[in-house]
Amino acid sequence: MCINGNQHSIKKMIYHNKLVRDKIPQIIQSKGKFCKFRKLDKQDYVIELRNKLKEEFMEYLSDPCKEELADIIEVIDALAQSDGLTLSDILKVKEKNSIKIDKCFFIGIKCISVFYPIKAHGLCSGNPHLLSIPKFLSSISITDI
Repeated sequence: MCINGNQHSIKKMIYHNKLVRDKIPQIIQSKGKFCKFRKLDKQDYVIELRNKLKEEFMEYLSDPCKEELADIIEVIDALAQSDGLTLSDILKVKEKNSIKIDKCFFIGIKCISVFYPIKAHGLCSGNPHLLSIPKFLSSISITDI
């Protein structure tokens, strides 16, 4: 096989066909290996970033550690940049939502079901407990976290 004008014998070829970190081609080549890669256009880049986010998420589920969470944040940062945003912009929206609509996940509350009252024919009318907040939730404040 001829790569860059040099004759080389290939013992094994592995197909990855996935988005890699920017310096991976140079790292592979510095180890005396050869790789084929291409620069993606913006549309393909965003598609591959989304695929990479799924991959990193699955890796985190298999090995829940801070390194895998950092990899997820790296991909989110790249997705934000592809939209002209920064990770800081995304975190500001997160903070705004947390304050405005209290969308935090710090307590560990799982919603099992939601009951909607039936107003037709007076069913469920006058039942003050049907949609009331459980006592354990009403006593929790953000300072308890």
